[in-house]
Amino acid sequence: MLYIVAIIGARNIDIKKVFKMILIEAAILTSAVVILCWLGFVENTVTYRDAGGSARYAMGFIYTTYFSGYLLVIVALWAYIRREKAKWFEILVMGILAVLCQVVSNARIDFLTAILIVFAHTDNFSGSFITKFFLKAT
Repeated sequence: MLYIVAIIGARNIDIKKVFKMILIEAAILTSAVVILCWLGFVENTVTYRDAGGSARYAMGFIYTTYFSGYLLVIVALWAYIRREKAKWFEILVMGILAVLCQVVSNARIDFLTAILIVFAHTDNFSGSFITKFFLKAT
C-alpha cells in the first residue's frame, strides 16, 4: 500500500532530483560514520572470513558488508546522475573508493558490482562492447 502511495505521490517529480538527494544524503552519512569510527567515537567491528583468515572491518557499521553496500549505492547513483558528463578524474576516484572498500571490508560482490559500474562508465568514452550490448536501456 505504501508503494502505491509513493508512486502516485512521485508522479510529477524528476527522478534525477530524487537520486541526487539520496546520493548527497548517503555520501554525507556514510562519510560521517567512517570519520566517527576513525576518531574512535563509533566502534569498528572486526570479523574474520575464516579461522585465521582475512580481517573484515565494519568501519562503524553493524556488519562488514553495510559499508560496501552504501558505497555501492553511492557509486551507482553517481553513475546514473553523471552519465556522459563524468570526467576521468571522477571515474578514477570511484574506482579507487571501490578498491579501498574491498581492501577494508573484503565484501566481494559489492566490490565487483561497483567495479563493473565504473568500467561500464569508462566504456561511455570509447563506446565499445559493454555499452553496445549491455547498457542500451540507459
